[in-house]
Amino acid sequence: MTHWRKTDTSPLGLDLHLVVDSPSDSSALLGRNGTPLVTGRALSSYLKLDLETFSLPVLDVFSGLRCTGRHMQPTSLLALVSKLRALEYLDVELNHDSDRKRDVQQRNDFATGLEQCAETVRVLSLRRPSPTIVPSTGPPKQPWSDFYASLRVFSQQCESFEFDDCVDAAQFFTPFIVGPLPNESPNSQEVPFWTRLKRLNIRNSYLMKEPYLRVTNRIDALAYVQKVLVAVGRASHRMPELQFARVCQYILADGRLEWFVLTYECYAGRAVLRVRGFVPGKVMIGAWRHLVAERRVEFNIHVEDTDPNAPEL
Repeated sequence: MTHWRKTDTSPLGLDLHLVVDSPSDSSALLGRNGTPLVTGRALSSYLKLDLETFSLPVLDVFSGLRCTGRHMQPTSLLALVSKLRALEYLDVELNHDSDRKRDVQQRNDFATGLEQCAETVRVLSLRRPSPTIVPSTGPPKQPWSDFYASLRVFSQQCESFEFDDCVDAAQFFTPFIVGPLPNESPNSQEVPFWTRLKRLNIRNSYLMKEPYLRVTNRIDALAYVQKVLVAVGRASHRMPELQFARVCQYILADGRLEWFVLTYECYAGRAVLRVRGFVPGKVMIGAWRHLVAERRVEFNIHVEDTDPNAPEL
């Protein structure tokens, strides 16, 4: 690949899909979706690049990187990313989400190193680990930790940002849980300002599986769902280019899976807010309505659920 020339490839660059598999990674047991569970060994024996033995070459032909299969140590992943000088799209599994000191440190190092190692990345997608046989305990709730603080900073250079359970939405949007006020200055250093962000996609679950239980009962889970919907609405005031946002949250309680989905689209002078699984409350509508008022576009709300028992959030 070091001999490949950028002029000989696609003008948009090439996508590099790194797949590392081992027969010992898959269990004989199957998950809910019918796919094999990942063994504990596969999660603990991650792939690590020996950077002291050899150095990686600098490449400029790849604009996208996706990693699947055997988990790669986040700091090793950063080392690889730093050598892809034209990288715009990064899709990785952020697997080290346990409360082990080593894993917490790896997550923090990954987030803090993104700004320096991935300067050209504009599309970031973070995924949770595959199901594991032995449940693990998630890291402590630290919305102001190096991980969340650094991830907020880096996400401000993105045009598209997507994450699932590997990032806790309530912790990521903590600056907007109580505010800020709608007239907060865009130059304020207290809260993020996403000047480029056009697409936002969030998926979080509650009471589904460790380490993503987050709460102990359905009532608390519903409170979290509302908190996130309102916080993302407030955060959208700081996303002047936002065209599409999807916030999907689901709760598993008493053997029943409930979905709560909010979709925002803004094109050609018209904004539409679609909700499914709940009735939008006054606070939540107000959080999103202010964004539309700032843009001076037509605004419509569609409730795509006729269930009379749907909660108001």
